[in-house]
Amino acid sequence: MFDLPHTPDDGPPVPGIGSASFTSCDLPPEFRRARAARGMQSFHAGIAAEEITARHYCQRGCAVLARRWRCKEGEIDLIIRDENTIVFVEVKARCRPIHDDPVSQKQWQRLEAAALRYMVIAETGTAPLRFDLALVGRDGCVEVTKNARL
Repeated sequence: MFDLPHTPDDGPPVPGIGSASFTSCDLPPEFRRARAARGMQSFHAGIAAEEITARHYCQRGCAVLARRWRCKEGEIDLIIRDENTIVFVEVKARCRPIHDDPVSQKQWQRLEAAALRYMVIAETGTAPLRFDLALVGRDGCVEVTKNARL
């Protein structure tokens, strides 16, 4: 690759663009504010989706054991007791149709590791468990896939 000489007609060079040294600090403040606003909007949408999902399970006679349970292995959005089964729920807020698995293999592995840690700490013994995936649409509809991770 050749470095082209900078000429005055090109305008000032843009620091970091196209190189590994580019960071969000290189962006103008208005872009950083917009990115932060989108991040905050996504955060609140996730919280709302978790609340809607918790209500969905409670309306079906389940009990919420924990919300946003964290450990060094990862975070579990919801932990539910469905009769004698412990259910680890991954919640995804969606604004458009999903064409593939919304949870990556790596995310499932983190969820499984965190679930194992929860079971040890909570001393659940031999209680059966399952992993559900809850997709929450913009309209608040919840679509639960039971045993999403076998």
